[in-house]
Amino acid sequence: MKFPQTAIDIQNEVLNSLNVFPKVGHLRLRQLINILPTVSDDIIVEGVVKVLESNRTHYLAQQFCGKILSSVQPRTDMELQDILYRTLESWNNNILEFPAWMIQNYGLRHVKITLDDMEGEDLSPNESESLEALKAYLKLY
Repeated sequence: MKFPQTAIDIQNEVLNSLNVFPKVGHLRLRQLINILPTVSDDIIVEGVVKVLESNRTHYLAQQFCGKILSSVQPRTDMELQDILYRTLESWNNNILEFPAWMIQNYGLRHVKITLDDMEGEDLSPNESESLEALKAYLKLY
């Protein structure tokens, strides 16, 4: 395993973990999670967002990203709205660690305000569905 120094490295390690999953299970992902605390939080978040924003991303890769977010709990100052614009189209609504991480990082009030602000914008059907799923998830809090 290569020590991740960039967001692309994180993305590649998640995808490599997916490729070897049938042979080694979660071993490679656990190894990645063990070394991530020494990596910059912004690099981790950007790498996870790169995986989540790809329309070709497999459900299991998104699940791996959720495990990274919940285990490492990276903090970032990236704009929430930018992260949402990049990920809403392809985010799998079953990956609940993603909205849980957003609430932890940005606060429930800020997440609600951001989602409300985005509601009136011109979104694709997938983005609108994801936005509604996020709003429904927030009602649990």
